[in-house]
Formats: sequence, structure tokens, C-alpha cells
Amino acid sequence: MTVQCPKCQAAIVVPVQAVPAAAAAAPIEAQPATAGAAGTGFDLEGSMRAAGLAGLQRTLFFAGVGCLGLLTLFTFVATFSFGAFYAAAFIFFLLTAGVLGFLLFAFFKKNTQLFPISLYVAAGFSAVLALWWLIDLIRFAAIYFSGMHFFLFLLAAGTAGTLGFIAFQKLMKK
Repeated sequence: MTVQCPKCQAAIVVPVQAVPAAAAAAPIEAQPATAGAAGTGFDLEGSMRAAGLAGLQRTLFFAGVGCLGLLTLFTFVATFSFGAFYAAAFIFFLLTAGVLGFLLFAFFKKNTQLFPISLYVAAGFSAVLALWWLIDLIRFAAIYFSGMHFFLFLLAAGTAGTLGFIAFQKLMKK
């Protein structure tokens, strides 16, 4: 006989002798498990709870990850946007993709010790990258004004600000 678990709502098969009379009267059909219910797939809410993100921190985390994702994409675009292969932009693309991957890995694995470290790494790297793009903007401003440099600077500064704020709050909480 199949009954429904009161906690996880999954279908459980039990022997007929162990079933109370009320449960024996109303058997249920087996339901397919949803993604994330059995520990598989991406459980966004569970990851948020494990990371301790709620309210403003949650919003800032999404903004920071979005800025970091756009920074990764547009750093790749900047690699070829200047008419020639720009090696520094390609190296920063690889590093930014690695930082984004590290942050998302720590977040979705629900590792409470690794997640704050990934926040510190992402915020620190983004701050350094913002300074690099600002220096690059100033250096190339004598030759031509590059809107791409300014846009990359704003994305990196936004990432550093949002993720840095969360990292600072987590550091002060302990």
C-alpha cells in the first residue's frame, strides 16, 4: 500500500499490517519527485537558507551575481572589440568566469564554510578588476573614449559593491 509522507509529501510503500485503519481507507497514487526534493537539481530556496541570505542580502546577492555574469560576458566581448586580440581582457575573462563558477558552486553545494570565502574572493577580485578597467579607461582616454571600458568599470564596481556589502555583513556577524 502507498501512503503520503506528512513531512516531504513523497509516496511511501508500507506493508498492509502496519497501516492504521484511517490511512488504509485512502490510498494515494505515487507522485513523481520534483527537482530539488530528493537533493537533486538546483534548490534555490534551500541554498538561500543554507547561505543565510534573506531580505536585502538576497536582493544584493542576485544583483551581484547578475553583474558578475554580465561582466564575464562583456569581458569576453572586450577581448575582440578593439580591432585586435586584447590579451589582458581574455585573461580577465578566464579569471572572471572562474570566480563566477566558484561563487555559484559554493552557493548551490550549500557549503556554509566555502560560501563566505567565495563571497570574499568575488568581491575582492571585482574591486581589483574595477580598478584595472578604470586605469585602462584613463590610459586609453588620451587616444579615444571607450564606452566599453566605462561599462566594464561600472559592472565591476557594482559587483564589488553588492557582494562586498554581503561579505562585510557576514564578517561582522561573527
